[in-house]
Amino acid sequence: MWIGISGYVVASTIGFARVINNKHWVTDVVAGAGIGILSTKISYFAFERLKLKRANNKKVVAFVSPYYNTKSKGLRFKMLF
Repeated sequence: MWIGISGYVVASTIGFARVINNKHWVTDVVAGAGIGILSTKISYFAFERLKLKRANNKKVVAFVSPYYNTKSKGLRFKMLF
């Protein structure tokens, strides 16, 4: 519990400092926090699904990787059942 709370405190402090030093706008910091929280929720959801699949003795493989090229950037997610 304390690890999670300390993580939020550190992230909030850094976000606040970035806004105060005119390195980011408030909307940038809020959007970054939203992306971080959402990705954590998705990771925990996917992990629970994978754990349930493993309980049924089925092999499940998941892979997430970032990509970047001149026209686009993002994340790839691949899951084999």
